[in-house]
Amino acid sequence: MPLKYAKIFVVDNYSTDGTYETLKNIENLVVIRKKCSHGLGRKIALEKALNKAGDEDFLMYVDFDTVYNKEYIDLVKKNIGILGDNEVFIFGMLSKAKANKFVPWKDLFTSEDLERYAHFKSFGYRLIMDKEKFDIVYGGKGLINKYYQNDNSVGENFYNRHKRYKTSNFGFGIRMFRVLVDNERGVAFKSFSEFYNSSSSKSIIRGLLFMVAYTIARILGVYSYSKDKNNIEYIKESLQDS
Repeated sequence: MPLKYAKIFVVDNYSTDGTYETLKNIENLVVIRKKCSHGLGRKIALEKALNKAGDEDFLMYVDFDTVYNKEYIDLVKKNIGILGDNEVFIFGMLSKAKANKFVPWKDLFTSEDLERYAHFKSFGYRLIMDKEKFDIVYGGKGLINKYYQNDNSVGENFYNRHKRYKTSNFGFGIRMFRVLVDNERGVAFKSFSEFYNSSSSKSIIRGLLFMVAYTIARILGVYSYSKDKNNIEYIKESLQDS
């Protein structure tokens, strides 16, 4: 789809690397500056897009640290041609605008995409993506695949990605604790043990942190869409091949 037919909405978290200055004068691109989580930033951009889009227009999101390959672009073009009113293509949540009106992004620092996939499914939308690709992205196998690369896939680890947003150790610690809380809120693990077992390492201190995070998440509210499955399992059970 040529850029002249697209409208791009960017939420910039007051970056200091020149992103705002570079983007603000680009045609067909609207930049909103807002201190916010991943999920809230996407919610703001989605609301702006919905104000401009017709029901039959297609919407999708992309991350700034992601480089998409030709295969991905071809896949998007293919799905624009065949996606129905009740279908959502998981890579980028490509879907018709009217499908997005009642499924807002949640104010989460992580797992906001998993929460939204599950939310779409709870409304009866078909999620388009084969299980092998889903496992590559969300099954702990890394993010390198033939469709795209991001900072994580090219060697920058999870902690360094988040450390970019905080300069002090204290600020970084607070951010990472919220990431832990939001992971439980977005994935909706069905027990503390399931939540803790998702950790790659175990220790007494880590266990205590997970327990506090799990408790806070439950107080704030967990976005669960299945009685017996967490959101990852709930999504995977009915993925449709792309």
